[in-house]
Order: sequence, then structure tokens, then C-alpha cells
Amino acid sequence: MSDTNAPATPATPATPVAAPAAPVSAAGALVGDTAPAVAPAAAPAAVTPTDPAAPVAPAAPAALVVPGKDATPEDWSAFYAQIGRPETPDGYELSVPDGDDGSFAKQMAPVLHKHGVTAEQAKGLAADWNAMVAAQISEMDAADAAAAAAMNSKNVAEATELRNEWGQAHDANMHFAKLAVQQFMPADKAGEVISAIESKIGYKATIQLLHGIGKGLGEHDAAGMGSNNGGAVATKSLAERLYPGAG
Repeated sequence: MSDTNAPATPATPATPVAAPAAPVSAAGALVGDTAPAVAPAAAPAAVTPTDPAAPVAPAAPAALVVPGKDATPEDWSAFYAQIGRPETPDGYELSVPDGDDGSFAKQMAPVLHKHGVTAEQAKGLAADWNAMVAAQISEMDAADAAAAAAMNSKNVAEATELRNEWGQAHDANMHFAKLAVQQFMPADKAGEVISAIESKIGYKATIQLLHGIGKGLGEHDAAGMGSNNGGAVATKSLAERLYPGAG
């Protein structure tokens, strides 16, 4: 049987439920009834006193000023020194190609110095100049080689043509051409003279020209080309040998 007079057990109070936080939005921050939560401002950082022993950064160099129109040569010289021109032309380090005696570089150094070219600029100019000259020489060598090859092919063709025309008389006719060379051209200049003629009229025409001269000499051998005439060597002049009927 229960005791109706027992004191009643007090009810446990309910735990209050937190209200949901309002969403943060620009509209809410600007026109809404609820302002967004703002984080507390951070405390200012402590200021560290300057260490008097710490090194001081060097001051920025003075701005480079180009001399004006009334500047003196001394003003320009000082300006060129500032931008890197060596003190004297001998201060340039100009490279030269292999086999070059350096005379051109020596002539150019004072010019570069006069116009305020810096040491680095001069070095770059010399390198580019040497490369350009080397390329030009290579191109000229290639052109000369191509021209020589073309000339050789042409001469081979003309020599074959001449041999076919002369047939069995080829060697005898070449002998007459050599006779003309021996008679009229100095031994140390004969090659140059023949090459000069050949450059104008070609291989075949040159051989034919000299053959005609030499054949004329051979035909007049008995009239004074050194033949033995009764034991005496004839000594007629060149005009008499070439034109025996004259005079």
C-alpha cells in the first residue's frame, strides 16, 4: 500500500536549447534585423625596438643622368665611365679569329672608346663581327668551289670534244700548242697567261689558238726555228719566222 503522504519527487528542469544561429549574408548584414557575428579584433602586435647594431641597407645609387646638349666632352667622358666604358682603348677585350693578327681590332678599339661603347658591348660586337665574317668567307669558299667544279666539268667536256675532232692527230696538235707556249710565254708566267686566256674564250678555243700558233712555227722550222742547216743554227728574228715572205 503506497504512502500517499510521501513527498513528491521534484521534476528535473529541461535543458534549454540554443537558438539556431542566423545565416550570415550581405543582405542580412546590411538590411536585416540580425547583424552577423563579428570576431573580436586581434590585439596589436608588439613593436620590436630597432636594434642599433643591425646593419643599415646601403642607399640607392644616384639616378643616371644623360648629359644634355650643352655637355662638355668631360661630361660625356664621365657618363661613359659610369655606364661601363674602359678607361682607355686598351681596356677592351676584343676577340679575333684564328690566324688574324689582330690589327683590325687594334684599329677599332679607339673608335669604340671614342663613341662610348662599353666593354661588354664591344665584346659582343667583336663576337658577332667575327661570326659574320666567318659566314661570308664560308659562303665565298663554297661559291668558288662550285664555280671551279662547273668549270672543270665544262673543260672535261670540251677536251673530249677536241680529242674526238682531232682523232689520231690529237697528240701532234697538242705538241704544236705546247711549242707556242714555250716560244712566247715566260716559263714562270705561262700558267697565269693561259688561265687568263681560258677564262675569256674557254678551254677548247685556247688550245686551238695555241695550236694554230705552234703549227705555224713548226711549218717554218726549216726557215729558222733552230733546225740544223749545214751545221749552222739559224737565228732569224721572230717577225721573220712568223712572216717569212715579208721584207
